[in-house]
Amino acid sequence: MDSIELEPVLGRCIQTTARERHRQLVEHILRCGVATDSEAQEADLLRMFLETADFPRLRAESEPLLVQGSRVVFQISSAGDRVSWKMEER
Repeated sequence: MDSIELEPVLGRCIQTTARERHRQLVEHILRCGVATDSEAQEADLLRMFLETADFPRLRAESEPLLVQGSRVVFQISSAGDRVSWKMEER
């Protein structure tokens, strides 16, 4: 998996959006009893993002755009054991 996109909305920040997606994915994996490679990679990428991102800064950057009615998308990717992200206004 190269990258994933997460789209926070007003009242639900990027941290909450990532945490909920990670929880849903882990619950799905546990129900199925096995994870596909892409599911395992996405879960790991989300975990690394949740552990390393500066969420107060990300909220400070994204919330004003959301208040204005803009669509905000975070592109999260990894290179080996490092995770990176960028925010785009769409």
